[in-house]
Amino acid sequence: RTSGLVRMSSLARLPSLARVPARTVSSGAKPDPGLHCREVVRRQAHEHYLASLLLPDTVRTAAFALRALACEVAGVRDSVSDRTLGMVRVQWWRDTVSGLYMEGGSGVQHPVARGLGEVVARHGVREELLQRLVGSRDHFLADRPFDTLQQVHTVWEHTGECILHRVQQV
Repeated sequence: RTSGLVRMSSLARLPSLARVPARTVSSGAKPDPGLHCREVVRRQAHEHYLASLLLPDTVRTAAFALRALACEVAGVRDSVSDRTLGMVRVQWWRDTVSGLYMEGGSGVQHPVARGLGEVVARHGVREELLQRLVGSRDHFLADRPFDTLQQVHTVWEHTGECILHRVQQV
């Protein structure tokens, strides 16, 4: 007898936000950058996805775009078989971020880049901070362990801490 308590079996039947697939393509041919970024974070950094859902609507889309960039860069090492290919991908992100600050934007149609472009235009996030985020995973491409605790701290400053500061800035 449950007398006012919710049974766990009834909770399992409720739809979960985490299981609802995000529709990343709008009526046009290009994916919606905000929805795409949200879906990237949901799949690759689920704990950050859940935490970002708690943010106010005014900053949630920006947080997803910043975190999606972090996911894209973090996934480079696992998606390439050669360090040089990884370096090329990271350089592409560096160039794309630089292009966001040029007149007319980067012109890149990657949905995460478009989402970042909206964040830069709307909130004025500094290029240096996004570049630090892109370069934060360079050490991992070398496939060698950290030599000091300071190196670990530096990676945190350029990844997690960088994103938290950007969300606060927005």
